[in-house]
Amino acid sequence: MPHYRGEADVHPGGFDYVSINGYGHELLNFDPLNGKVFGYVQTRNATVNITRLGAKPDDDFLDGVRIIFISTHETHGPVVIGWYENARVWRRKQPGLRSIPTHPEIKIDYQFEASADNAALLPVSQRLLAVPNRKKGFPGQSPVFFPDESDEMRTWMRKFEKYFEEKMPGRVTAPKKAKGSGRSNDAEHNALVEVSAIEAVIALLGPLHRDRQPDNCGWDLEFERSGKRLCVEVKGNSGLTPRAEVSPNEYRTILEVMEGRFTDGEYRLAIVTDAFGGRKVHLFGFTVDKGWVCERTGASINATERVAAIFN
Repeated sequence: MPHYRGEADVHPGGFDYVSINGYGHELLNFDPLNGKVFGYVQTRNATVNITRLGAKPDDDFLDGVRIIFISTHETHGPVVIGWYENARVWRRKQPGLRSIPTHPEIKIDYQFEASADNAALLPVSQRLLAVPNRKKGFPGQSPVFFPDESDEMRTWMRKFEKYFEEKMPGRVTAPKKAKGSGRSNDAEHNALVEVSAIEAVIALLGPLHRDRQPDNCGWDLEFERSGKRLCVEVKGNSGLTPRAEVSPNEYRTILEVMEGRFTDGEYRLAIVTDAFGGRKVHLFGFTVDKGWVCERTGASINATERVAAIFN
């Protein structure tokens, strides 16, 4: 549909329900009501598995989710048509707030809601970002798809992130910068950055010997290099400058390295820049005489301590 505001110009896209009835319940997905938009998509059992997104099993909804809407273009196939940012996703379909314009007796239920300011619908002429589908690891087998279910979709998600930043200047969660850290306060964006950074480091140093991310041991990955264990802490940003912030636990390990007390192998701090583009890996090692130096470029970085506290 051109506007998803209840217009009669509907293209069935191969779905029998729309072909038979002349409308779909998605037809008001981008029509604001009291400053909000309410989205519908046909799901199995009228539910969305928000536990898969991090919600607790008894939670009715989850906030702060990015929803990417896909539809079938007449010539280009499945394409991105728009998105909600920082949306609420309901586990179960919610009772309709409005009727279908041509069928006032039928209420449109919804599963998603967001501020209208956080919703974007692309003009028909700009719906050109193709979405791979209908094979293992890609959307198409289910009305709702979680991108992190497949390694294949992670590359596409990096492509979408760059596309999103271009389309939403001034409203992106992580502003595009020529210089700087590229770090954002948005948890979803940062998670994608870290996934991209981990992938880049494994591609450079692999094969991976051991993933230590769940262990909270002070580094993320372990590799075997010349018969020795290489312990690598991975940080990423979407900017072009190698800059990273580390947690207190990670910094304790770094202090051990700097003071010559690290005994678990060789240690490297990997900072991946341009995480949604070229993904350049800066691999820093420490020596007493030279400090932290990138073994690939020769560039150096310094640690700046900050003081923080938690009050309970």
